[in-house]
Amino acid sequence: MNDKDFMTVNGKGYSHNDINLVREFFTDDQWDVIDSALSEYQDHDPEYLKEIFGSEDILTETTDVIGQVFRGAF
Repeated sequence: MNDKDFMTVNGKGYSHNDINLVREFFTDDQWDVIDSALSEYQDHDPEYLKEIFGSEDILTETTDVIGQVFRGAF
C-alpha cells in the first residue's frame, strides 16, 4: 500500500494528506456556499445539465466527491 491508496476519487488515488489539503482549501462557510450553489442546480431539467455539463448526473457525482472529501478529511 502506498500513500496514494487512502482514497480514490474520480479514478485517481489520494493520500490522507491530499484529502485534508483539499478540505482546507475553503472555510466551512465557503463549503456551504459551494453546497448551496450545487443545490440551486437541482431545480434544472436533467436535459439542461446534460447539454451544459455533458452529464445529467453531474450534480450527484460532484456532491458524492465532496462527501468523500469530508468523510476522509482529518
